[in-house]
Amino acid sequence: MYPDFLDQPPFNLPLPTDEMLRIKRLARDLAYGALYKKWSHQFGLDLRRNLETIFKDNIAYFLEGHEDLKGFSRDLTLYLYHVWEGNIPSLETLAILGYLEDQNPQWKITSKAYSLLEEPNPQAIFISYRRQSSSALAMLIASELHRAGYQPFIDISNIYPGDQWHGLIEKEVKKSTVFIVVIGLETLEKSKPVREEIKWAVEDTQNRRIIPILHGGYSVDDLEATEFGYLKDYSLIPIKDDVSAEIESALSAIRMTLGL
Repeated sequence: MYPDFLDQPPFNLPLPTDEMLRIKRLARDLAYGALYKKWSHQFGLDLRRNLETIFKDNIAYFLEGHEDLKGFSRDLTLYLYHVWEGNIPSLETLAILGYLEDQNPQWKITSKAYSLLEEPNPQAIFISYRRQSSSALAMLIASELHRAGYQPFIDISNIYPGDQWHGLIEKEVKKSTVFIVVIGLETLEKSKPVREEIKWAVEDTQNRRIIPILHGGYSVDDLEATEFGYLKDYSLIPIKDDVSAEIESALSAIRMTLGL
């Protein structure tokens, strides 16, 4: 059984790789699920036990569509199983940070966890582009994300004098949960940095959403003729003509993809 709500934001967003962001993501998801009555604000899932044992003992029962067991929420268990695959942050750590209250044998979601719902979805967004051909569009996308409360990484505003830019860029790409690459004519041919950034991004697509945006007359056929033709299989957004209506449509597609 795969609950339909797991296909909706925030549950379907890629998991962050940074440990602190993973902790906040779990706390936020727990609060969101409780707020919308997917599970209670108190739950008795005893994660002090080995998670493999918990899933072995109960997941088959829930996958068959049965309702909650005593002390176990079906939807919460399926959420942990499908989204986190058992590799969740320590609930004791969430309690230390104030997101949960340990009421042994139960946990209670705290007001601090609910306050995370007032923040934008925890996303680390990287925007890759070639300055000569895509600066205007990349900056427009960054501005749109800023208005939504995000802080996307874009080199024109996030690299400062003295930074070791190559290592910094690689670090930012690899910690991103969303990688937006803006591709225009000659981007892939002439921009070594963009090619490197794409290769870093696709190293771990399980924890990263990749959004290629084609513009300036660059087509899917052009993309397929390159070594990066596989990008067409991601959440590709084509802009046939760089006119305001199509650009706004692309921004709308980005907002929808990110659940804004």
